This record gives sequence, structure tokens and C-alpha cells, in this order.
Amino acid sequence: MICPWTAGLLVCVASGGLAAPSTFESVADGVYVVRDDSGQWTRNMSLDITHQVRAEYQAKKVLDLTNVPEDVWQKTQQVRLSAHFAVRDYSWHDAPAENGLDESFEIVLNGKVHTYPTNCGAPAWVGGRTPVFGWYDFILPKEEFTKGVNEVILRKAPGDKSDDYLYLCIDTTVPPANSYVAFTNNEWTQHALTIPGGNGEYMVRLLLITKSLEVTAVWRPGTDDRLDDPAKLILYRGSREGEATGEGLSLQPGQSARLEWTEDAFDLMSPMSVLAEASGPLECAWLDAEGKPGEAVRGPAAYFADLPAGRTLKPSGFVIKATDQPVTLKQVTLKGVQSCHPVAPMVDMAPAIAQPVGKPQTLKPACSGWGSEAVFQNDDLRARFSTAGGKLRMVSLHNKWTTCEMVRHPDDIALFMVEVDGKRYAGSRDFRIEKTELGQQSVTAVLRLDEPALTATLKVGIDDEGLRLGLSLANAGNAPVDFKLAFPHLAGVAVSDKPADDYYFFPWGGGIFSDRPATIRRGYGDHEALYQLMDLYSPQRGGGLAIRADDAEGWHKVLALRKHVPGQGEFGGQILGMPAAEEYQFVNPFEAVEGTSFAYEYLRRTRAPGESFAPADAVLWAHAGDWKKPMADYAAWAHRVWKFRPYPSRLGPIVHMIAAGWDGDMLYKDGAYRTDFIKPNTDCIELMSWWDWFPFGPWGTPIDKVKEVMGEGAWK
Repeated sequence: MICPWTAGLLVCVASGGLAAPSTFESVADGVYVVRDDSGQWTRNMSLDITHQVRAEYQAKKVLDLTNVPEDVWQKTQQVRLSAHFAVRDYSWHDAPAENGLDESFEIVLNGKVHTYPTNCGAPAWVGGRTPVFGWYDFILPKEEFTKGVNEVILRKAPGDKSDDYLYLCIDTTVPPANSYVAFTNNEWTQHALTIPGGNGEYMVRLLLITKSLEVTAVWRPGTDDRLDDPAKLILYRGSREGEATGEGLSLQPGQSARLEWTEDAFDLMSPMSVLAEASGPLECAWLDAEGKPGEAVRGPAAYFADLPAGRTLKPSGFVIKATDQPVTLKQVTLKGVQSCHPVAPMVDMAPAIAQPVGKPQTLKPACSGWGSEAVFQNDDLRARFSTAGGKLRMVSLHNKWTTCEMVRHPDDIALFMVEVDGKRYAGSRDFRIEKTELGQQSVTAVLRLDEPALTATLKVGIDDEGLRLGLSLANAGNAPVDFKLAFPHLAGVAVSDKPADDYYFFPWGGGIFSDRPATIRRGYGDHEALYQLMDLYSPQRGGGLAIRADDAEGWHKVLALRKHVPGQGEFGGQILGMPAAEEYQFVNPFEAVEGTSFAYEYLRRTRAPGESFAPADAVLWAHAGDWKKPMADYAAWAHRVWKFRPYPSRLGPIVHMIAAGWDGDMLYKDGAYRTDFIKPNTDCIELMSWWDWFPFGPWGTPIDKVKEVMGEGAWK
């Protein structure tokens, strides 16, 4: 194949294939992005970062500008290459003495080499501390780019030393298309972008800036307080102690005033300044990214403070203090260049909720139309399932409070997800219908997977509360099978017209109420008992959808939620805290599907031929308003299924359970269980539920011995 390098045309890249046109989109007024990644980084320090310490290890990113409109390209005043990465000096570990970031790396753009010191101000992972990664921009000449395919190589520069690492992040949620790696000798491949096997797209983008992003904000304090802030960057201005007067803000010695803004509001590659004008001398300091003041500097009545381009400090504000005499602060002028990286607004945890746009009907819950499809309906909700092609799929979920279709991606609604030997099987895609049984308010479908041989009995029903899903998964083969299960598994549902506008409730801590993209997974059981409720709601449409695990027994499980908005990074909250080794737990069960996804994950089970596992039923119901109504519904459910203490009442004298077996003590000794652990204020002995998850019992006791002590049935 002949591969001519022709501006504006698709060209052949290292593997011999054609580059895929990159995504082009507007991210702010006058700012556009060209990208292939979706902005997701899972922080897996093995699979999803490069470990470049020598020049031979090269990362190649191809960015195809074919989709950039000609008028945008002509208006582009500045092109920035933006990479999500970190540098790290590893001499603290490998060398006799720590030498700091003292090497270089290269960016090779269409054959042109640009060299940067590793201490250029890029995100730096220092020593053995918490890793620091982030987007960092390189301003490169526009004339070195083409409005077609561009090849960018990131590598360490040749040198005598090699203890500074370059860690380039990889978005593993997207398939590889325009990313390549050469570990040695310029032998390029897409098979795996890291030595451990991670793959996806390097997080390298182009930013096209078509206008000046310079901004000015002027604050004139006093009784007629005024703020001229066209870009709306200032979050706070004022003083706790000062007195507003007609001349300005009067500050006594030691009193201060301040301006505050988001630490990411201003461009680090451009200078910025503050001019504070007062009636006398001032003491001023910048606030760092955490809001802490830096070194205070005394200056004249008109004090000018500036920060250079290429700085590492991310200021979040400016403090102005009166020193030895009273002063009147008259005006503060802030100048800088607005960041070309969009700054998300602060989350409004309690958005105004509109009245529901719809009005539910009064209907008797019923199932109808079984054949090619079945419709389940009650007052608030209408669900439609299809049996086309011998597969059972949820194709519609209509919310009558919000009058909207919540299933936006029917092919991604798995209903349940099974993982066996590292491979995943979706109930709606990989299991075929074997037989069905129709009831007045329900349908029971027997679904079969041939290899591995599994039978799933899925019951779908409707009642006054909502849509109820029940599942039993059985081993239909001739040998024991290990499987992990996520049930239910609903991907990419939405209530608002734009899925990005939806809010969710996740029961972590006091509750997470947010509209931000996120992946949140928390373990239920052992040391953490969450509400078994998640919710999705639309402030604009006045209602939402709730989901509950109908589990009154407290099974170990993981509550999982992912909100995905293409091109936006996600908050990471995947802290499972489960008493189980990693091989017993699901890895994130969600693909990158626009909207919000929900699942309840169950730890790996082993089932002999003919044996089954039935997780808790799931209930889905539509509601008016935000999370408060489903939380009240959940409380009512809890009072139905659990016995609560009468009110008022006093707690008994038993204050805790004791985790017997810690500190080297054995539960079983001399042929009998020990009882000397029991104390007067101890309710019971905790029998170490994590025995189930390790190949040996506590402190190396062989499994056979544990089974002998506990009994075969108890072990299962």
C-alpha cells in the first residue's frame, strides 16, 4: 500500500491502516476540541498508564482533523496539544541520592521535535506520595499541524540518566483506533498499549482557540457594592470584619477582604494580575488551590501583584489586609486569561424541582400482549419487553410522571450480567428464550446459555408499587461453575431530555446528590450498610425513577452507578470495602453508555450441576419530585420487612459483637469452640465471614479442616 503524506487527506499510520477521523466538538465559546478519548481514566497504575523511562518506549497518538470545519480552522489563533499525564523522579527509590526532575522528554509533531524539561511544570508525582495526574497544555505552532492527519509521539529524550518517568494516561473505556506504542526499535503496535496489556486511547487532545480569552473583573466595594465580572468567574468577594462606607470598604489593622474563584478558572500558560487600590499601605497574598494564603507581601496603596505564565500555582483567590493603620479599600481589578479547559460549575445539591409534566392514570396493575412483546403497566409506569429473535429485551420504560421514555439504548439494557472465566454474558443478548409462562400480572421466562451452560429463570411482574424483577441462575452443565452476577443491570437510562441534565441519588455517607458524571460503587455488608436504594430524577421534568434491592436479609453485594456523558471525565468512587479477594468481585460492570446505569453486583458463587443462586428481587418505580419521595418509600418498606424497636425505649446493656480470632487467637482449639471470648457486654462472636473468600481458612488453616469444623452446609 502506498501511503502519501498529503495535507488534509487520510494517511496510513504505523500499523498500515487508515486513521479514524477524530471527534470534533465545541467545549466553550471560542474553544474547540479534537479527541479520540472519552475523558475516562480509571487510575489503574498498571494497565492504564505508560511507564516511559527510556527513549525507546514511545507513545504515538494520531489526531485526524478531517471533521474540523474549514471556517473554524481559519479562525484558529492558537493550537494546544493537551495531554493527561504525570512525570515522576524515581531517584528516591533507585539512586544513591535523590536528584529531582532533571531530565527531558520530547513531543514529536509530524516529525518536528519539541523538547521539554521534566520539571517544566507538568503534573508531578513526587516520591512515594499520592499520585498527581492532570491535563497539561503545550502551545505549538499552528503551521506544524495539518487539517488532516497529525502524528504526535511522546517519549523520553535520550540522555545519560533514566530515573525520571513519563506516565501518559490511557482511556481504557474506548476501543483503540488512533493510538500506537513502540516498546523498542520503532516496532509499532496497537495490540496492547502497555506491557501489562492495557489498551484504549491515549489521553492526548488538541484544543483549537479561535478568540482571545482575556478576562477582567473589577470589584468596587462599599455601600454601593459593585462587581463587573462579564465572565462570571468570581465566586465570592467581601470581608467578615470590614465596614462598608460610601468611600469603599473600611478595614481596621489586621482586618482583611478577599476575592475567590475556582482554582481552574485561569490559564496557567498565561500571566495574571491583581491591582488593589486603597487609601494606604496593604498586605496581600494569593490563595493556593486549597484556599490557603501564600507568603504575604506588604505594598503601597496601589498594590500590583502578578503571576507569570507557565506557573505551577493554581490561585483560587486573593487576600487584602490592612497593616498598621486603617485603610479604605476602593477597587480591586483582576486580569488574566480564562482557562480553555471547561470548568464545571459547582454542583447544586438541591436544584429547584419543577412540577411533574405528566399526570399518572388510575389503573389496575396488569400484564398484556404476550407474544412478540409484553406490556406491564400500573398508575405510574409502563414497561415493554420484546421477544424478537428469541431474546428477552426491555425496549421501553415510560414514566407517566415525566411523560418520557427512559430507555434510550435498548441494546445496552442487559437485565442481568453474568461473568464466567473473565467473559461476560448479557441476559438480553446472549441468553435465548427456552419457554415462558404468562400470569395475570407477570411473565416468567426460562432463558438458556449454551456455553457455559447456564439457565436463568427471570420473572417480570407489575404491582401497585412498580415493576418487579426476580432471577434464579442455575448451573445447567455437568461440572461445577464459578460465576459473578450483576442483577438487575440497566444501562444508559435517562429522564431529562438531555441525559446530562439528570440528577442521581447514591446512598454513600449522607447521600450523594449530583448531576456530575461519575462511577460510584460501594460494598454493602460487613463494615458498611447502605440504603439499598438508588434514584434518578429530572429537575426540569419534575420526577424520576427509583430502584431498590428487595433484600431483607443483608446479602453482601455492591451497589453500582455510572453516569456517563461523552467527552467528560467522571468522578471516581469505586471503593468496595468488601471482605473478599479481588477475583471474587466484579470489575466495573458498565460500558461507556450515555445516561445513567444501575446494577447490584453479587460476589462470585460456585454452583454444582443443578444448583442455583437467587439474588434479591429488584423493584423499579416512577415518582414525582426528587429523591425525597423514594427515600420515604424506602423507609416504609424497611418498616414492613424489619422489626423496629418501640419508641420511646432504652437500649439494652449489650454494646457490641466481638471479632474473635484477631491478634493470633484461634476460634477452634482442642476439638471445641472457645467460649472465653464472651464478655458481659458482648452480644455475639463474629465468625469471620471472610473465611469464604480465601483458599485457606484463618491463619493458614486448610479448607478441609474448616469444613470439618463448620460443616459442609455451613461452608457453602
